[in-house]
Amino acid sequence: RRKGPDRRMTSLADRITDYRIADSVQGALQILAHHAGTARVIAGGTDLTLSLSEGGGARGDDAPLTLVDVSLIDELRSIREHDGRLYIGAAVTHRELSESLLVREKATALAEAARSVGSPQIREVGTVGGNIVNAMPAADTAVALAALDARAVVVSVAAGERARLLATDGVGLLLAAGIPVTPVPGDPENRKVTTLKDLARLEESLRARAR
Repeated sequence: RRKGPDRRMTSLADRITDYRIADSVQGALQILAHHAGTARVIAGGTDLTLSLSEGGGARGDDAPLTLVDVSLIDELRSIREHDGRLYIGAAVTHRELSESLLVREKATALAEAARSVGSPQIREVGTVGGNIVNAMPAADTAVALAALDARAVVVSVAAGERARLLATDGVGLLLAAGIPVTPVPGDPENRKVTTLKDLARLEESLRARAR
């Protein structure tokens, strides 16, 4: 028996009235401001497509929707170290993250987490920013970023660029996640989480102290 069309995906296609490709951060902000409340950022699209297909829209299931593609913005695709932090662009894919020599050296746990994300096809297109913004339960890289004390770098027309806690409130455009890669002054034990095993050991130590 032939299956009928996927009504969820059909409704998603019907809701998308515009697909814009931004070539700069400023350009993306202008599009988002012009379509305030009815625009969603897309890069890899793996989490966003699932969210929208299940009815997760900006103003309701039937609201017109503009998708703003930021996957070609160089600033969002870079991995760089600056002033004691490792910055992972929001449009960096899980495959790029897992293969980056800089990430593997400075934040091994993050590279390991990226290698564990979904299938090779998902790792090829899924992005760090999507994991952070959509807060999916299986967001392996977001968990590793939180353990590594990462901060989100967000920009908006009203507030400019700022660093904030990793969780985002949907206001502005996520540029990158910044991870401290130098020892934290004042840490009496100079704890350093670099691998997933280090994270597990730290969690076990804290649980033992709480008993």
